[in-house]
Formats: sequence, C-alpha cells, structure tokens
Amino acid sequence: MTSQPPAVRAYLDDLRRLLDGSPDRDLVVDGVRRHIDDALAAGPADPAQVRAVLDELGDPAAIAAESVPAPVQPAAPPPFLERRGGAVLTVVLLTFGGIVVPVAGWIVGLGLLWSSKGWRLADKLVGTLLIPVVLAAVLMIGALVANASGPSAAIPAHVVLLVAFPVLDLAVGVFLLLRFRVASGLPVSR
Repeated sequence: MTSQPPAVRAYLDDLRRLLDGSPDRDLVVDGVRRHIDDALAAGPADPAQVRAVLDELGDPAAIAAESVPAPVQPAAPPPFLERRGGAVLTVVLLTFGGIVVPVAGWIVGLGLLWSSKGWRLADKLVGTLLIPVVLAAVLMIGALVANASGPSAAIPAHVVLLVAFPVLDLAVGVFLLLRFRVASGLPVSR
C-alpha cells in the first residue's frame, strides 16, 4: 500500500516514539508496517477493517515492551566456598583446625571441603584420607621397628609424628590450594 490510513500512521508513529533509542526500532516498526500492509492488501481499507487489524496487533506499548531486550543482569558472584577465600579457609581448617580445636576443626574443614564445588572428587579424597592414612602407616611402621630392634634403638613415635605431621599437613594444604585453582578454573592472579 502506498498511502496509509491515518489510524495506521498514528499507530506506527506511536510505536516509533515508544521504541526511540532502541537499536531495533526500525526493524520492529518495519515488521509491524508489513504485517498491517499484508492484512489490508485484500482491497480498499475501510475504517472498521483498519481498526480490526490494529486491535489484533494490540497496544503499541505492549509491542514496544516485548521488543526491547531485557537489561543484562550482572552475573552473581560464585558462592563463598567456590572463591579463593573459601578455599583458603577450608585448607586452613583442614591443616591447622585440628591443632587449634582438636578434631572439631579438622571435621569442620572436611565439611567445607566436601561442600565446595571447587575441588574434584579425587582432590577431596586426598584431602580427607591422606593425612590419617599416612600418619597411621608411620605409627605402625614406627611400632614395628621399635618392637623388632628394641626400645633403645628405635626413634620414638612422638618424634616421628612431630616431624611427619607438619610436613604432611603442609603438603596436603598446598596440594589442595593448587588443585582448587585447577578444578574451579580460577585464574592464578585471583
């Protein structure tokens, strides 16, 4: 159609005004105009037919609201346990929590470790089992050596524990911190 009825022009002008500033304004208005032209192409447009087509389209404000993209919401920060601070707290509780608050600190650290999505299953198993298993093995070997060679020749178990525990604890803590960065995909500088 070359000439548009006044109601169509007013409708398209309202739509254009409502979409002012939208990057898709011309595209939306052109699509609505083509729809109206197609609906009225069958013959001469009488006012009742024009009103029916416009009523079928609905309010221009509704079309404008649907065609304007929703504002992009910033991504929510990851939960505390998936951030570096959560990883450090978890590792500190696992490595030193049992010393500061005997047993309970280590158990809380284990709970945080298993609640976090920052480590893979294998990393969680290492963090959970390595210290108790190795310490139990050291104690058993120390006891076997003490029994086999006599009490005077063996290194007392408490000396072995005093040396092995901090080294092992620190090694597990460093391992978990390094694996946290790998599993969670955090950049090294964060």
